[in-house]
Formats: sequence, C-alpha cells, structure tokens
Amino acid sequence: MRTHITIVALMNIVFGALLTFAGVVLALGLGLLGITTGDLVGSLVLGTAGVVGGIVLVAISLPQIIGGVGLLARKQWARYVLIVTSAIGLFKFPIGTALSVYALWVLFHDGTKMEMSD
Repeated sequence: MRTHITIVALMNIVFGALLTFAGVVLALGLGLLGITTGDLVGSLVLGTAGVVGGIVLVAISLPQIIGGVGLLARKQWARYVLIVTSAIGLFKFPIGTALSVYALWVLFHDGTKMEMSD
C-alpha cells in the first residue's frame, strides 16, 4: 500500500503544481492581452478576469499540493484533505474522474489508515 500512497501524493503535487502554473499563466496572459487592446474598459475587464481566474485556480490547487506533501509525510490530516479534493476531482471527466477514483480507493483503504500517523 505504501507505493499507492506515494503515487497518490505525487500525483496530487504534480497536478496541483500544473494548476498553479495555469493560474499564473491565465493571470499574466489576460493581463497582458488587456494591455494590448488599447481600450481602457477592455483592459480592465480582461485584467480583472485574468487575476480573478488565476487566484481561483491557485486557491483550488493549494490544498492538493499541501495534501500531497502531508501524505508523503504520512500525516492523517492530509488524508482528509485529499479525500475532499479527490471527491471534487470526480467531476473533472474523464482523466480527473479516473485519477480521483484511484485516489479515493487508496485513501479509504484499510492499509492506508494503518500507515498514517498523527
């Protein structure tokens, strides 16, 4: 079960980091695109949408990263964090659904519960 726990932890860290990167690219990309429009209203709308969207993506990704790091350290609280993020990930069809089903199987497994400390 240790291998499965490590895979789930690394999977959450990697996908959380990718989502964080996407949030930063969204914020910077729409902000720069807004500047190039030359229109004050357009630049405000695009810049605001980019920053808000970027903040939302980073806020969604942080629990995944923190939970993944905690799971690598075998902390019980990380299991609960990743159960919630994996339950939300079920709605990210098709890849997110498959990965979340795997993560939930690992996180609810009796062997995982015994591995955790805290």
